[in-house]
Amino acid sequence: MKLQTAPVDFSSKDLEYKVKIPRELSKELAYFLGILVGDGYVKHYKPKNDYQIYVDGNKNEFKWYTSFLSPLVKFLFNKSPTIRLTKTTVQLALRSKAVFMFLTKVCGLMTSPKTHVAVPMIIWNCPESLQGAFLRGLADTDFSLVFKRGGKYPVIDFCTCSKELLADVVKLLAKINLQGHQGVYRTERNGTPITRHYLQINGRPNLEKWMHHIGFSSPAQLCKYQEWLKKNEPGKVAPARRERPQPDSNWRPIPVLDDTPKTCGV
Repeated sequence: MKLQTAPVDFSSKDLEYKVKIPRELSKELAYFLGILVGDGYVKHYKPKNDYQIYVDGNKNEFKWYTSFLSPLVKFLFNKSPTIRLTKTTVQLALRSKAVFMFLTKVCGLMTSPKTHVAVPMIIWNCPESLQGAFLRGLADTDFSLVFKRGGKYPVIDFCTCSKELLADVVKLLAKINLQGHQGVYRTERNGTPITRHYLQINGRPNLEKWMHHIGFSSPAQLCKYQEWLKKNEPGKVAPARRERPQPDSNWRPIPVLDDTPKTCGV
């Protein structure tokens, strides 16, 4: 799917680092947009004219960030992000005016704060395969896979503060006939009331449909899925891990391109 990139301006730093902007909506880009809607945010810090793109995660995801997300960003924009590790979190950071303009003006990504974040318009106008890649990126950051009833009953959980995002996700999932239980609950943080909207996709048939159409790339979710397969479907062999091509080959660095679930780890 070809993109119109006319609104994109390149700063002197962008030109120095030879930043590139995608010319088409690929599975890699759709996946990254899902990541940003989930655990990312984009912001223009006007006092310093600083264009920021961040993705924040749990510190246990450090290896996934360095070996998976960082190469993805480099592949998409030809600039390597920085990775910062704290006691509890890991953060991927990219500073680029061109990338910020591309994500917000071309892709339609909302800037921070994300209170009413929604699925970008560009995703609604693309084929279902790209919508699936977007959902995988969102799921790798904002969904969780749990197993109830003694570890046998799978539940895919999604929770968000954005009513609009939940409604959009439900519409996308309906295209592949995936439905779940929706609800609202209220909590508070530091005395501030918070309303959260959730979706639960229950049962083995729905999990199998999810893995066929969307899947996971996050090692945390994949490991849980494959452990469940071993215990509940011992005759079903998980797909073998593929070797990475060498850096000088035409390597697309993420498994989004493959429709089969991967082994856990990266």
